[in-house]
Amino acid sequence: MDEPNEIVFERGWPELIVDIVIDISYHTGPLMIVADSGNHPVIISSLTDRVSLLTTWNH
Repeated sequence: MDEPNEIVFERGWPELIVDIVIDISYHTGPLMIVADSGNHPVIISSLTDRVSLLTTWNH
């Protein structure tokens, strides 16, 4: 049975976090990044265009 899980990045570069989440999504399916800054959540999948996401995402 699938259960919700949580991966937490305490600090780090948004570029690295996006790369890691894209890699994980190859195995898990789409994932959501919820920034603690209050910005809108971002859905990440293995098909996510990293450059496009980083230019439009206010992180």
